Amino acid sequence: MSQTEFKVEYQFQQGEVRVLLEGIEVMRVLFDSANYGKALFSKLKESDSFISFSEEQQRKERENLANKGVEVSDEKFNNALQRVTREIELKIIRDSIEPAVKNADENLLNVVRLIWENLVIQATAFAGANALRDKLNAQEQKYSAKDIKKGLLDPVYDLIKPLAGVKHGGERKRKTTAFTWDEDKAKEFFKTVQALPYISKKPLWEYALEQLRGNDYAPNIVTWLQSNPALVDSPERLLSKAASIWSAYDKENNKIPAEWKPQSFAFRHACYKLNYPKKVPFNTLRTKYYEGRKALEGD
Repeated sequence: MSQTEFKVEYQFQQGEVRVLLEGIEVMRVLFDSANYGKALFSKLKESDSFISFSEEQQRKERENLANKGVEVSDEKFNNALQRVTREIELKIIRDSIEPAVKNADENLLNVVRLIWENLVIQATAFAGANALRDKLNAQEQKYSAKDIKKGLLDPVYDLIKPLAGVKHGGERKRKTTAFTWDEDKAKEFFKTVQALPYISKKPLWEYALEQLRGNDYAPNIVTWLQSNPALVDSPERLLSKAASIWSAYDKENNKIPAEWKPQSFAFRHACYKLNYPKKVPFNTLRTKYYEGRKALEGD
């Protein structure tokens, strides 16, 4: 049973998509990214507190105040602590909203296509076709619920993936054949590392270190960071490993070596996205990163 196909065109400019059906404008969608960010923040700022300071941290802060000759009552100290904590939380919320807003803005066309092609065109086409067959008493030619579900939902996932930050579909299958570096793989590796997003004008993994360090590597911060759209396509164990290693070096007041700096975790993140082997030495990754950059500069 064939379906009627319509000519659909999309005219896109920043923050606006016009939908034309058979050359006639039938829908126009406007998206205000600034207001979207404000709306998200307005709601998320009402969330419960997610940062806590241990008794040891509070004791040290009291000692610092005492050493400076500042005496405060328990009530004033607790009020100040709550105020500072909330300021930190609000900054984290603002920083997390930034990539989400950018992602929505960049994928506005996909959102409109999702609404129009699947929820309007396809759904109404199925409904109209079945209504026609009812009138013709051709029940055996009607689309089944299974046909409609497949027709509506199968095309949707490819449109949703970029909006959700998903780069690959389905469960990742690791290569079983031997992996060999070449110029093309090095170039893809460099481009993937460079494409990792920035948050608050900082590279993704530098931002992660800043947030973890600023919040004493609290487990809830690891969980919160992992939920960030910029990190959803990285394995959770990678962020947990980074937090554990960085915390250990900071605890001993030791400098983080190159092999465990944020850049090294950016390298691992890129390998995961590209389905490259997990256990590649840091020095090899760094070499291939610069080889890829050099090769691209020569193109």
